[in-house]
Amino acid sequence: MKRNKKTLNGRAYDPNTAELVFTFDDGLGNAESHKEMELYRKRNGEYFLWTYGFIQESEHSHSATRKEVITPMTITEAQAFAAPRMTAKEYEAVFNAAQEEKVMIGMWVPVSVKAAADNLRASHGYQLSDIFIAGINAVINAGNKT
Repeated sequence: MKRNKKTLNGRAYDPNTAELVFTFDDGLGNAESHKEMELYRKRNGEYFLWTYGFIQESEHSHSATRKEVITPMTITEAQAFAAPRMTAKEYEAVFNAAQEEKVMIGMWVPVSVKAAADNLRASHGYQLSDIFIAGINAVINAGNKT
């Protein structure tokens, strides 16, 4: 099944381009409460949950319709969702790197630098954060050699 891209609060969430981190099926088959859930991580580190199944229309509604829902999640929310559903080994593989303290930054760069970074992403699969960290480490290492 092709997953639909959604834009929520001006941010794009596309299961077809994000990294699938974990799949969970509640095992209820065709029951009216059956749900398939997939946890995704975007290239920028954001998480979101893709859910397909019978979703209640509202808290007070007794009827549910089969639909697709995307829910943005913080890393803490993603961990809380995944922890009871993953084995310890799966959880560690997914979130171990994310445990390192990180901050989100934004910056302006020349168009030529962005184009070069996009070429690296396309040809080698690097993330922008990988390129940025490698550049900073190169500057640090060059400074240590003098």
